[in-house]
Amino acid sequence: MLTLPFRIGVAYGEVHIEPGRNLFLGQPLVDAYLTERTQDWLGGALHSSAAERYQQLFAVAAAPRTVVPYAVPVHHKWWQPRTKRMLAINWSQGITGTGLAIRFEQAKSAAGKKHADKYERAWAFYERHHPAAR
Repeated sequence: MLTLPFRIGVAYGEVHIEPGRNLFLGQPLVDAYLTERTQDWLGGALHSSAAERYQQLFAVAAAPRTVVPYAVPVHHKWWQPRTKRMLAINWSQGITGTGLAIRFEQAKSAAGKKHADKYERAWAFYERHHPAAR
């Protein structure tokens, strides 16, 4: 079963949370939200605060391929770049199965023309980073 779409932004830092009062405060919440909203695909990326922390925890060469450097598609004005170099969440790992491309294409068709390009960008990421594709 293919369950899409998704878009994720991840940030790192101190936050103040009081669940009983529905109170959530902190710059990382804003950064994660803005990182998510900026992206123009089905996928996820790390805000610079999370990327810095990730690189502190793992030497990039020895790190698990859970995140990868990638030109993440972003919403843009005609004069702005279409991508932003970020660490992207490597969601392609562990996703396999016969007919995956067909199911992905069916989900893209069901989403309609307005969102078809987001599926195409996600599939390009999958083809580039899925272990079987390398």
